[in-house]
Amino acid sequence: MVATARPTEASDGQDIRVGRAMDSDADLVHSVEAWLSHADDLDLLPAALELDRIREQLAPSGPFDRLRSARLHLLTGNLAAAEQSLALAPDSPGPARLIHAGAAAARGDDQAYRWLQHALAESTDEGSAPIEAYQMTAVAAEHRSDFRLADALWCELTLDQGIWTPLTTARTVAAVISRRAGSSVRDQARLFAESAETLEQGLVPLVSDPQPALNAAHLLIRRGDPAGAALLLQAVDHRYGPDDKIVQVQRLHRELLLKNGTDRRLSWAIGLRRLSTWRYNYVLHIVMAAAIAFAAGVFLAALYTNSQLDPAGDFQGSAGGLGSVWFVAVLGLPILAGRGAASYMRRFPQSLKTRPGPIRRAPEPFCSCLTSTLIQGAQAGPYAREHLLRSPFEREDPKLNPLRGRTFRCPDTQVPWLAIPDAHSPAILLRGAAPGLTIEPDQGPTGLYL
Repeated sequence: MVATARPTEASDGQDIRVGRAMDSDADLVHSVEAWLSHADDLDLLPAALELDRIREQLAPSGPFDRLRSARLHLLTGNLAAAEQSLALAPDSPGPARLIHAGAAAARGDDQAYRWLQHALAESTDEGSAPIEAYQMTAVAAEHRSDFRLADALWCELTLDQGIWTPLTTARTVAAVISRRAGSSVRDQARLFAESAETLEQGLVPLVSDPQPALNAAHLLIRRGDPAGAALLLQAVDHRYGPDDKIVQVQRLHRELLLKNGTDRRLSWAIGLRRLSTWRYNYVLHIVMAAAIAFAAGVFLAALYTNSQLDPAGDFQGSAGGLGSVWFVAVLGLPILAGRGAASYMRRFPQSLKTRPGPIRRAPEPFCSCLTSTLIQGAQAGPYAREHLLRSPFEREDPKLNPLRGRTFRCPDTQVPWLAIPDAHSPAILLRGAAPGLTIEPDQGPTGLYL
């Protein structure tokens, strides 16, 4: 069955196609559960907590649901909410025991903290440790201000195992920045610039969701390093032009500067590194254009002066102006040519990989609703606009308000999708459960790490 689409007027002037509404309770519960599972796997904690609250209102919570809620609250630092969820959750061997021990250790239980460390060491000896062992030990260490152990575990997940999620990236950035003491100003400026680039290359662009950068800054503040937090936010802010500034980043940066000040030498060094980013090309071109314009002005002034002094039109008086033009041209044109060649050579290998064949462009995006659980980045917006249909809620239910306007449906397979952060500029699309399909419940938290 193919849904009939009708265009509606969007707030940005674009036509958004609308398909069948999500009017079935079972359809909605299964989709919310699927969205929650994907958001949890990707460590999209704000979205996962929001979906977890909606799922709890739509259907009774089971033992696994309470354990997942407790783990999400622990990862976001809400120990009270985690303990409330664990009050009705089983304490059985496996991930459940790790989550219970993590909450107890974060509360100050020394025996639970030692047990967590022993469990992690024992499981790594056997070849592979469950992600809950890393997460709960690191979270407990953070609550107990044992940052050396916490940093080691988060860096193990990212730098050694290659697990870069919004959660692990923010923790790793904070860990690396907090150990910058003893480095030169130049090395520290490079470290902050690289940290900002690492945050920007995450799962969701910082323009769409700046929470990883804000989380890293708050972690540094908690460690007693507000200057490092301010410099990190400055480096993040410098990656964007005037039209793309992130309001939350700028606001927190100003608050930290007013309250704590900053290291002016390092702040200037980070500011100067802006010239080594994308702005460097524009600055170089502007400088060279200004130099050539100045030389041309000198040349024209010399011609005019010569014509006034020598009505016969003797050109020798303008030799100085002509020499300056040749000097700038000989010096500047090779630089501009070299910059252009370097830029082309950086793009050339990629252009070979992406060069189209006889079929230049598909008439519309191919349907990948049955083969992809996640669509992200630059592909998310076009896929939602050109292939998916809006799937609104026909019933007026306040508990569905956080999802309202963000749900889509495939016109061919009827698979529902959720846009994050919103429908008009989605950075991520999460797949839900298709109607009529039986979804096997997860046996326990696994996550992207496995």
